[in-house]
Amino acid sequence: MIEADAWRYDRWGRTLAAFVASLINTRPGWRRRVRPRDLWRSRFQAGAASVSREERQRRFEEAVRLMGPQAIPVRPRRKGVE
Repeated sequence: MIEADAWRYDRWGRTLAAFVASLINTRPGWRRRVRPRDLWRSRFQAGAASVSREERQRRFEEAVRLMGPQAIPVRPRRKGVE
């Protein structure tokens, strides 16, 4: 849960950096182009030590086991999906 919150925070920061960089770059007389990565440094390196699908599944199952039977996610029934 903490990892997901950190990821969401990082994603929000990258989004804000993109908007602010576009506003800065529209200023007349501004000589240097500002990039979003100049304003926000991501905590997560792209492609660095990515977790395998099996490891994610194991972590998920462990979290569900710790939370108890009420935590099992329920998928809504959709038309044509069993």
